[in-house]
Amino acid sequence: VAEAWSHMYTAISRTLSVKNQILNQSGVLTDNVAKEYLGEADFNLANYWSFLITHFGDVPYYESQLTVDQAFESGRVSKADILLKVYAFYDNAILNLPAKRTGLQYATKGAAMAMKARIALYMGDFNIASKAAKDCMDLNVYALHPNFASLFNTSTRSSKELIFYIPRDDSKKVNEASIRGDLRNW
Repeated sequence: VAEAWSHMYTAISRTLSVKNQILNQSGVLTDNVAKEYLGEADFNLANYWSFLITHFGDVPYYESQLTVDQAFESGRVSKADILLKVYAFYDNAILNLPAKRTGLQYATKGAAMAMKARIALYMGDFNIASKAAKDCMDLNVYALHPNFASLFNTSTRSSKELIFYIPRDDSKKVNEASIRGDLRNW
């Protein structure tokens, strides 16, 4: 539990740092690339905060990097208030991310819609969940795989059913443990 808490807050702090660098850069990135990166950052922030509020309820919340003293002084914020921020992060991601990507490991507009629907469903916001899911379906990018059993074969790793996933391959040592290790070393 402590490790999950620590990893989420580490990821949030690092994402906020990257987001700050993107916002304060001048001329290094084109406006379109900067908006796309900000969309990815907001997608990640929404996912991290979603994890925290679904696992821990009210948690300390911040939108800019904190000093150690500030971190100790910050209190918990209600999960209902954080949920509104999560929706806003997903909405920004939806605005700034492309509908399709060639790299399957990157966030897309559909992934942001699907994840927004997921957290809304968990939190009992059924109208928001329904709208986000419908918006994702209306992109016409995703479709149910025709044979569910074959979905788990290596030949279907690029199925139109997959919205957002992190690939796993034990033979290449790409699995949950290696991904957690990458996050720790990031």
